[in-house]
Amino acid sequence: MNDIQTTQFSVRVGVAVSPFEGFSPSELLRGLRLLGVEFVEINNAVLPEIDRVVENIGAMTTAFHLPLVCEDGWDFSCADHQSEINETIHTLNAYRKKLRISHVISHPPEAALLADPSVSSTASLLQNLKRLHLPVYFENVPAVNENEFERTVADAQSVLGKQFAGLCFDAPHYYITGKDPIEKFRLANSRVGCIHLSDCTADQDNHIPFNCGGTLPVDEFLRQVADSSFSGFITLEIKPEAMNQLDAYINSYLTTLQYVNYSKYLKTRLRLFALRPLINRFTAFEFNKKVA
Repeated sequence: MNDIQTTQFSVRVGVAVSPFEGFSPSELLRGLRLLGVEFVEINNAVLPEIDRVVENIGAMTTAFHLPLVCEDGWDFSCADHQSEINETIHTLNAYRKKLRISHVISHPPEAALLADPSVSSTASLLQNLKRLHLPVYFENVPAVNENEFERTVADAQSVLGKQFAGLCFDAPHYYITGKDPIEKFRLANSRVGCIHLSDCTADQDNHIPFNCGGTLPVDEFLRQVADSSFSGFITLEIKPEAMNQLDAYINSYLTTLQYVNYSKYLKTRLRLFALRPLINRFTAFEFNKKVA
C-alpha cells in the first residue's frame, strides 16, 4: 500500500469521540488535536461537559450524531421522550457555532428496538429535525430494511427541503446484513456526503480497528471511495477495546488518509514521528496503572 497516491478531492477524515479508558471526550480531543485530526464526530456523551469540550475543539470541525435507541434508549422519533428531545435541540442550536458543528446525523425511526413501537413515528422525527438549525444526513441501519429507509429519505427530502443534506453511508451496517458495501457505495455515491467506517466481523458491528480480526474489505472499500468523486466527511467509528489497540487505531486513521488525502497522510506521518516517544510513554504509563 506504500504506493497509494490518490486524486485529491475535498475529504475530511475524522474519528468518533466517546469516553475511553477513563478519559472524557474533552480530554480525548486534546490528544486528537496533537495528532492533527481536523474533524471529529461527537454525540450525547459530550453534553455533561459541553463547555470543556468547546475549550478543546480548537479549529476542528465537528458532526453531531443524534441520540440512538440502542445507546440512549430513545431517538428523535420518540414521542414519550419529547422533553429530552427539546433539551437536545435547544443545546445544539445554542452551541452549534461554538462546537463548530457542520451537520447532524440521524437514524430513521427504529421502532423495532423499542419496548413500545407505537411511540415512534417518522412524522415526529422529521418535525423535531426541522427545529434544528443544521443540515441533516440520514444513516442506513440494520434494523430498517432498504425499502423502508428509502421511504424515510424521500419523506425527509420533502419535509426538510434544503436542510436535508444527503446520506450517511455506514459500510459495516451493510456488511453485517449480507450486502456488499463496495457495490452499495458505488450505487449511492452521488447522494453520500459522509461515511462511517470501521472493521467488523460478518455478523456483528464490532467497531474494531483495521487489521484486528475483522473481515470487512476495508482496502477495497477505500479504493472505491478514492476512485469515486466523493467529497465530504469520513468518520472512523472505531472503539478500541484497550490501550494496546492504540497503534491499530492510529494506523486505521493513517490508512484512510493514505487513500483519500495523501498530502494530509504525509504530514500526519511526520507529526507521528515527532510524537512517537510521547505516545509510547503514555501507553506504557496507562498499562502500568492497570497492572499496579
